[in-house]
Amino acid sequence: MALLILLIFISVPIAEIAIFIEAGELIGLAPTLALVVLTAIIGTAMLRHQGVRALRRAEASLQRNELPMDEVLTGLCLLVAGALLLTPGFLTDSVGFALFAPQFRRFLGHACFRYLLRSGRTHIWTNENGGDDMSGRRPMDGNVIDGEFHEVKEPSPASRNQIETEPR
Repeated sequence: MALLILLIFISVPIAEIAIFIEAGELIGLAPTLALVVLTAIIGTAMLRHQGVRALRRAEASLQRNELPMDEVLTGLCLLVAGALLLTPGFLTDSVGFALFAPQFRRFLGHACFRYLLRSGRTHIWTNENGGDDMSGRRPMDGNVIDGEFHEVKEPSPASRNQIETEPR
């Protein structure tokens, strides 16, 4: 995973520079720079609009006592989209604009969810009426008891004798 992140941090700026050079040769320097600024302005406006809508849907879900999982995914995608759109470059802008499409966010969310289920590091339990989770496993039957504990160590025989012989 670390190697993949390193590869992304190296290859994305190189690709952006190459695209800037090609765009500059094709349409000129001033239009290229104007296009970069314009995508940042449009992206900021779209981020504000969709972010407010996602916040309202999350509040409505909470009012209905539902977990706003779709809205959390939407908010996370919008956060990444905003960062990508404010980063100068046509490649990052295209990925940022793709994150504004609800269908792409839904696809991305399902792909991440399937990856987490396959990795085996995630367990999902549904409500108490015994429904299956999406991994095909059934939740444990019975009540779940949550609590805290503190480990109490038995004193060694030598310290036990010392405690018994100390005056009170």
